[in-house]
Amino acid sequence: FQTRSDRLTLANFDERLRELEDIRYECEQSRTLSRDIYATETYKIASEEHSITIKLFYQYLYEENQFYNNISRYLSSKIPEIEQRLENDDLIPLFDYDLIKHCSKKK
Repeated sequence: FQTRSDRLTLANFDERLRELEDIRYECEQSRTLSRDIYATETYKIASEEHSITIKLFYQYLYEENQFYNNISRYLSSKIPEIEQRLENDDLIPLFDYDLIKHCSKKK
């Protein structure tokens, strides 16, 4: 993209490129900040009260782990079904196709 021969003819190319880089930087900063806030709060709770750490914090982490494992298993079980549908379905183009025919297609 940056090495295109018609780069100079593109309107506001440099400005758009800087804007895109700024957006990427801001997104990365936001992700880092959110991750840091989460870790800080998690460790703060864990260090405040020993009984919280022993009783509730362990259970919380266990439940969170179970939750994500269940999601992972569910999605893993659905992937073959989705792949099968993609392979077997007759795909209808979205553009240049009669809307009534497109909407009336039934499984």
